[in-house]
This record gives sequence, C-alpha cells and structure tokens, in this order.
Amino acid sequence: MPLEPLVGGGAATTTTASGEPLPPHEEVEYHFDHEAAAGDSTSAAAADDEYEDPGTREHFRGHPPIKSILLGVFLLSLGTLLLVLGVLVLNGIMFTELKDNGWAFIFVGLVTFVPGFWAVRIAILAYLGDPEHSFHDLPDY
Repeated sequence: MPLEPLVGGGAATTTTASGEPLPPHEEVEYHFDHEAAAGDSTSAAAADDEYEDPGTREHFRGHPPIKSILLGVFLLSLGTLLLVLGVLVLNGIMFTELKDNGWAFIFVGLVTFVPGFWAVRIAILAYLGDPEHSFHDLPDY
C-alpha cells in the first residue's frame, strides 16, 4: 500500500473514534509556584536554594565505608594471586600435577578480581576527589 500525501495543505488532523475531528489544542502556559513548593517557607528564594542539579555530586560526609573498601582490597589481592597461580599452573611452572586445574584458577581469579578492582577503583577516585565518583557508590555494610 503506497503512502498518500496529506490533503488540505499538509496539516494532519486528529479524529475521535467516531471520525469527528478534535478541536485544536490551545496554547497552555505552565507556572511553577515556588512558595507552595517550599512548604512552610514564604519566600521563593528558599525553593531555589533547595534545588540540586542532578549532574553534580555531593561530597561524602561521614566515614567512608571501610568494610567495603577492605573487602575490595581482599578480593583484588585474592583475584590477582589466583590469576598468577592459574597462569603458572597452566604453563607447568608450578604444581605440574594440577595442570588440568589451571583454567579453574583463572576463572575463580577473574570472578574475584573484577569486583575487587571495581571497589578499589571507586574508593581511590572518590578519595582523590573525582566529581564523577563518590563513596556513596560503594555499598555500606
């Protein structure tokens, strides 16, 4: 079925289910009531002060999540150790009787290395003051 050009000067009309055209939409103006948004405050400036740009990150207040950071360091260390051990076992340098288990060491090493690296990376970037990272990104146990 080929497309047909619009009739009547190119303006499309919207119709109801019965086929009657809908009346044209009137221009609507929206106004924001700052005083009502501020609650009990009587000034519109109070509402503007409470506005937080979603693109900005607030600085961390309080203590950083130490348990999450320690868990991340542990997982990163364990993952690195298992990855190195897996490569050494696969190449027959260490534990030649476990050569078939080299891939298992590498798999478990990757499973522990990745979340550990993620947590340590976030913690370091938040500590250095990177505006895109915060200690709030880490879980708090």
